Amino acid sequence: MNLLDKLEFLMKEKGIKNLNVLSDLSGIPYTTLKGFYTKGTDNIKLSTLEKIKNYFDVALDYLLDDEITDPEYGKTIDFAVTLAEQNHIKKYRTLDERSKKVIDYILSHEYDRINAMVNYKIINSSNERRQLPVHDLPVSAGTGMFLDSDNYEMVAVESSVPLDANFGVRISGDSMEPQIHDGAIVWVKQQQSLEDGQIGIFILNSEGFCKEYRISGNDCRLVSLNKKYNDIVIQEYDECRIFGKVLYVQN
Repeated sequence: MNLLDKLEFLMKEKGIKNLNVLSDLSGIPYTTLKGFYTKGTDNIKLSTLEKIKNYFDVALDYLLDDEITDPEYGKTIDFAVTLAEQNHIKKYRTLDERSKKVIDYILSHEYDRINAMVNYKIINSSNERRQLPVHDLPVSAGTGMFLDSDNYEMVAVESSVPLDANFGVRISGDSMEPQIHDGAIVWVKQQQSLEDGQIGIFILNSEGFCKEYRISGNDCRLVSLNKKYNDIVIQEYDECRIFGKVLYVQN
């Protein structure tokens, strides 16, 4: 059962007698619909498929797969996959395992960020303070995966902490004096890249750092604000990961 057959079946089910009526109801130009009968549907535009899908309330797979004949196929209560989401899924399936892990990591933490924002609104409505995880950087840095560890505590945050902050890190040492004191908590927006001059949280060869990120040509380095500490130059074979940008310092 090809796409044209399915279109005629769906029109009959809805009592639509001709293409002019379908065009008016669906927003698909009459010339486009008429072209299906003269030129076929092989070159149908994705935007047109989306309009057919939305108007008849069917799954995209039903329209595209000749083997699927049930118009109820793929329909789930209160759940629909848009055309853009379908395209994302197709791209995801072409990735290798390393790329999929990167996407999964970003998706998981962005999901947590959105949930945190939603929870913040709920908490505020009940006059309670939102809470965020605070990691102990010197302890958790050993594995290079401190965001995925259980080594954190949930802390009620002040209203001054930006909504974009996803987590906090408790700093040990004076390398970022005078801006960040020993024992301070820095509130961090989770992201995997920084611009030149931004302060962030890093894992370099399994050691955790809060430093200023400096880029000059091919030279990348982690810079302490306390001038008694030397810059850390990131070498070609170093393993360096950026975990986020420091948004706010709670000394």
